[in-house]
Amino acid sequence: ATAIAAAAVRRGVPVAVGYNLRFSPGLAWLRERLHAGVIGPVRIARAEVGQYLPDWRPGQDYRSGVSARRELGGGALLELSHELDYLTSLLGAPQSVAAMVSQTSELELDVEDCAQLLLGFTSSDGRRVSASVTLDFVRRDPRRRCTLVGRDGTLEWDSITGRATHFAAASGHTDVFEQPVADRDATYRAEWLDFAEAIMTGRSPLVGAEAGSRVVALVAAARLAASEGRVVALDGTGAREATEC
Repeated sequence: ATAIAAAAVRRGVPVAVGYNLRFSPGLAWLRERLHAGVIGPVRIARAEVGQYLPDWRPGQDYRSGVSARRELGGGALLELSHELDYLTSLLGAPQSVAAMVSQTSELELDVEDCAQLLLGFTSSDGRRVSASVTLDFVRRDPRRRCTLVGRDGTLEWDSITGRATHFAAASGHTDVFEQPVADRDATYRAEWLDFAEAIMTGRSPLVGAEAGSRVVALVAAARLAASEGRVVALDGTGAREATEC
């Protein structure tokens, strides 16, 4: 992934990564308000996604799909890495990761069906903050949600409903953004249009190759952290050093 990103820069070739959640209107609303400083420095964050794997593609045998097979790059960490992408796009590169990765269900897989990560970030005022990330193939009632708790309020986005909220601590008021997800393909089309425009104009795609290489490095560091019981320190591109938990 790093080699692809470097080659793209060297050759001047636009490369886009298929993290379509970045094109969700509710996430864009949350991002705008976060960058406007409405909740102040972030103090804690949470991203979670869960859905029972056999329900993903009705009519198909989940056991033969990419998600269930290690040889095809399956597993909760890679398949559900959208959360890692959008969270790092909101908060910046994490400085550390701890993780637990497991196969907890009766599903016939040779990959993990659950992963829980704890990422260490630095907030805009220089404080160390943590973000918890839960990724799973076992939850029977689907959920995909992001919560950012700041000094001055809270931002939350529900990807399934399209609803986002901003709670302002000073006033006690909650602003609501609602755009129901009637067309599940809309974010994919928006990403393709962004990529086409990048090709025609020469600008960088919204989700470029460096975003993909950053997430792949984070997944590798999480696997190391889980397998060795360590907190792995990161330098923004991959594992730099490890210290015992």
